[in-house]
Amino acid sequence: MRPETDTPLTRSGFAAATSGLPFLLRRLLAIGLRIEAGRLTVVAPDGRRLVFGGARPGPQAQMTIVDAGLARRVFLQGEIGFAEAFCDGAFDTPDLGALLTLFAVNRREGERVVDEPWPLRLLRRLREAARRNTREGARRNIADHYDLGE
Repeated sequence: MRPETDTPLTRSGFAAATSGLPFLLRRLLAIGLRIEAGRLTVVAPDGRRLVFGGARPGPQAQMTIVDAGLARRVFLQGEIGFAEAFCDGAFDTPDLGALLTLFAVNRREGERVVDEPWPLRLLRRLREAARRNTREGARRNIADHYDLGE
């Protein structure tokens, strides 16, 4: 484990700093290396502190990842998965506005999540195909969305 520092991680130090973390979580954290403006401090589920930052000034944000399953949710469900993970307590932040502003400022880089591993991309596309908006698919989608049960 690398010593805690406020110096942003570099690509060369990333592997050592994230060793031992689950694969998908490492893939998600690697997006932090693409931050061009601002700084993000991440506290991993095991307590290690990782700092990501760009060359340009920008928003400062912090997030604490409580559940490594956050990565799976983000890769499979995108922004909705991220939002639901926050609501479910998979991660926390002292300033949600600052975190979202940091993501918005660096959005172009974050959208490269599409570079996800091919098995996940295939799974996502199969899931989308199963929910196609045919007449029957539309009925199922409406029922899934609006039928709240008791």
